[in-house]
Amino acid sequence: MGIQRNTILFLASLTLTMSVCTCDTTDACNALETLVCSNQQQLLAQLQSSVLQLQSTVVQMQAGKERGASQGSHIVQCTWNHSSMGAAKSLSSGLVKSCYITKKSSKSALRVKWSGDVRLFHTSSSGYACKRWYFTFNGAECSSPDAIDIVVHTKLGEPTENFHKTTSVEGLCFNVPAGELTVGFNIGKCKVGNYPEGNALTGHFGVSRIIVEEVTVI
Repeated sequence: MGIQRNTILFLASLTLTMSVCTCDTTDACNALETLVCSNQQQLLAQLQSSVLQLQSTVVQMQAGKERGASQGSHIVQCTWNHSSMGAAKSLSSGLVKSCYITKKSSKSALRVKWSGDVRLFHTSSSGYACKRWYFTFNGAECSSPDAIDIVVHTKLGEPTENFHKTTSVEGLCFNVPAGELTVGFNIGKCKVGNYPEGNALTGHFGVSRIIVEEVTVI
């Protein structure tokens, strides 16, 4: 960046120190002076064009540098293995785990992701079970544009029942205020239908993680 700026300063000073030739056909200039005058005017125009191009390049590079600093540069990851999940593994309702971030700007968005094992097994005579896993921001679900969640529904006799599977829950949330934030991953009842909740497990096997990233969306 410093090289480009120094070049601009040099070319700008050169164009200022060059005397603008005023010879024309009515001047008492001989053929050689007329040729020198014409060449000097062409060189001056080229130098001025070069200065403008370099200025534009510097502006674009600076803008790209600022965007690069704001995008993908503020990220937090929290991880838990089978042991550190503790009692949260078998939690039936409420906050499973949380991760903390200090949001720098009220204009940015938060990209959140959960990756970990989930399982649901029926416990009622109906054979049905439904459970929902979702993110909260300081205790409230995302409303811009909408909730960030997954739903698992199962019934007796399905081959996928009691099937442990690593699952990802991911989304962008806008209009989140700047400042200290608790990003929580929660479990609860399904919003649609009056299904029994069954027996759920979260992060029972493997490593579970929450990733929180502050991003500028253009």
